[in-house]
Amino acid sequence: MNSKYCNCDHTIQPLPTDESKQDKKQLRQGFTAYVKMAIPVFAFVIIPKCPVCLAGYIALLSGVSLSITTAGYLRIGLIIVCILSLTYFIIRHVKRFVVNNH
Repeated sequence: MNSKYCNCDHTIQPLPTDESKQDKKQLRQGFTAYVKMAIPVFAFVIIPKCPVCLAGYIALLSGVSLSITTAGYLRIGLIIVCILSLTYFIIRHVKRFVVNNH
C-alpha cells in the first residue's frame, strides 16, 4: 500500500511543517523590512523644498504658525532624520544579508 493514500483511496494532504511556517514568517519579515525602509524615503520625497512651503503646510494642517527660520530648521531636521533612519535600515538589511549568506 502506498503511504500517500488512505484505505478509501483519497490522497492524504501533508500537514504543514515548521519549514513552511518559517518560510512564510521570513517572507512577511522581509516585506515588513522593505515597507519600513520605504517610509523614510516617502517622507523625504514629500518634504517641501523651501521653508516657506513647510510653514504653510504646517499652518494648513494644524493651525500652528511657524516663523520662516523655525520652518527652515525643522525642514533640515526632518531631512536629517529621514537620511539617518534610511541609513539605519540599509545597514541592518545588509548586515542581515551578510549573516544569512555565511
